[in-house]
Amino acid sequence: MGQEICYIITTQIENAIPIDVVHFKEKNCVIIPLLMGHSEYETMVSVTSDALTVEEFMNTIIHYTHEYPTKKVFDFISKAELKTFGIAYYGQHFIVPEDSVPILFIDNKKTEIHWENFMNEIHQKLGSELKYYELLKDEEKYRDFYIAETYYFRQLEKNYR
Repeated sequence: MGQEICYIITTQIENAIPIDVVHFKEKNCVIIPLLMGHSEYETMVSVTSDALTVEEFMNTIIHYTHEYPTKKVFDFISKAELKTFGIAYYGQHFIVPEDSVPILFIDNKKTEIHWENFMNEIHQKLGSELKYYELLKDEEKYRDFYIAETYYFRQLEKNYR
């Protein structure tokens, strides 16, 4: 079984993230793992490729069925009015969707980047001190959504004892 992780990265968290949303504070950013495989990610990127603002992006993806943890994250983004974030995906079977660009919004505007080295560009353009390869090396947290979720809730349990 290989590593397959989809996540939202942002350096703009002003509102508290609900405790039931799996997330990690890493250096100057927040990582929010998503329960999303490669086909769901490819679909999301393709159907939102024309979205130029976060509102347009949210209005498009709201019509797609996402599993509960991912829907909860998108609900949080909408309610918190998050305007600066990227959505990255790493997996063995990832195929770059034709005629689309990676998902990156800065100050509510879609920022054009290319698929070549897109994860690195997302982290750089957001001003993240966490490099994408550091995240990928941490398979204790970021192997897949379920590993991240288990790690997150174990840490919460340790902190509340």
